[in-house]
Amino acid sequence: MSDIVRRKFLGKRSTKGCRTCRARHVKCDEAPGACRNCPATGRTCDGYDEHRLPVRKGWSARGTMVGYGGQMTPDERRGLSYFQNSVIPSLFGFFDCPMWRRFLLQISQTEPAVWHSINMLSAIYYDAKENGMRVSGDDLSNAQHTYALEQATRAFSLLTRRSASSDPELRQVVLLCCFLFVLSELLLGRYDNAFVHLRSGTQLAREFMRQKGLQSPVVRSLLDWFIFLNVQSSHLVGIGRDDEPEVAPGIPTFPATFRNVQETRYTARHIINSTCMFLARCWRLSDSEKMTEYEELWAKRQSFLATFDRFERQFESLSQASYHGMSRQDQRSMEIVRLQYQSQYLALEGCLCAPQDLAALTPKHAAFVSTCERLMGLFPDRPAVTLDIGFIPGLHMVATQCVDFSVRVRAIEALCAWPHCEGILKSNLAVELAVQALEADMQRQGEACFPEPLKDRFQAIVMPW
Repeated sequence: MSDIVRRKFLGKRSTKGCRTCRARHVKCDEAPGACRNCPATGRTCDGYDEHRLPVRKGWSARGTMVGYGGQMTPDERRGLSYFQNSVIPSLFGFFDCPMWRRFLLQISQTEPAVWHSINMLSAIYYDAKENGMRVSGDDLSNAQHTYALEQATRAFSLLTRRSASSDPELRQVVLLCCFLFVLSELLLGRYDNAFVHLRSGTQLAREFMRQKGLQSPVVRSLLDWFIFLNVQSSHLVGIGRDDEPEVAPGIPTFPATFRNVQETRYTARHIINSTCMFLARCWRLSDSEKMTEYEELWAKRQSFLATFDRFERQFESLSQASYHGMSRQDQRSMEIVRLQYQSQYLALEGCLCAPQDLAALTPKHAAFVSTCERLMGLFPDRPAVTLDIGFIPGLHMVATQCVDFSVRVRAIEALCAWPHCEGILKSNLAVELAVQALEADMQRQGEACFPEPLKDRFQAIVMPW
């Protein structure tokens, strides 16, 4: 092969040029609107894919264009398109949420602070997805992080300027920007900042809900999401959060029968909100503290298990009657709800067990991992970031608590197979903690209990960490 052909063959294909230049495998000059290479060779430029995020260093505000209610750079326009085509479908990948799709797109067209926040999240999301969802923190040598910081600064500046405004829409804008900042900080692994925004957003949403005329469906939905993320954060004390979240939901009531997937989803979330706080409390107690409070803890655990038993009966009744007539999206949502309550039920069963009694749960732990492996195979378009929980909590529980090391390794392998985020929970962080726990248990029990083939699989997991 000649040097010329080799250089052409090994040349890097453009990923951000116009469609015509990329199809021809030639370098595009990326001129705004339409490139100049195509007309120079007698071709028509087919334009750019707007969902592609900026990758150039030294982003500049020059060359702005009018759109979405104000001045936008081409990079911002591409960021909004990426948010619409990639980020939103991912955030609501487990459950469809038409109201949020409509609301986010509508408000981004009229509120500059929101579109800057959306661009910030798009850039961080894109970078996190590219680096395998690893916790990166700030890296100002990274073009996406620099761009995200500029967008965040613009959003803060716009909100500060409007802080004295009496515009009722401003409250929704502030809450939504706060929510987007929470998600961005979580993706960066900056839990301290994420929890500051989370506490502020929860408090602000509650204040708005108490004020007459501010109880909009959007504020109600945002408050639900803030509470849900706050509850999840109860498991992360010591990792960016050293206080208890100000959330203490009781056991919820729910209808006698479920009519659709949405009812099962919201009911499951409220039950999970309650059980998450209870489980976080149990897991922090020492064995002696558990014995001191055992009667109270046992009674609460039994009450939660009875609630899940009732939920399961109604859920399975709906599934048997309607599952085969549901859309593919609703079927997948039903599977996720089933995974959610099975995960919580298993956690409740084991939360008060002595270590020697956990062996009785091994068959259930193995069955749960098998269910996760099967469902992962049914997710060809796996979302990188979702707001709802699904696989991570249950797999992490099995990976840290199951007495059978082979089942624990399978759970860790499943977490490694799909790097993603579920709300506050990050699969890579779950893997890191599970690996540390397994190594500690191996040392306590001695390597003789760890067969060589299994040890090789474990080492393959540990190497990247």
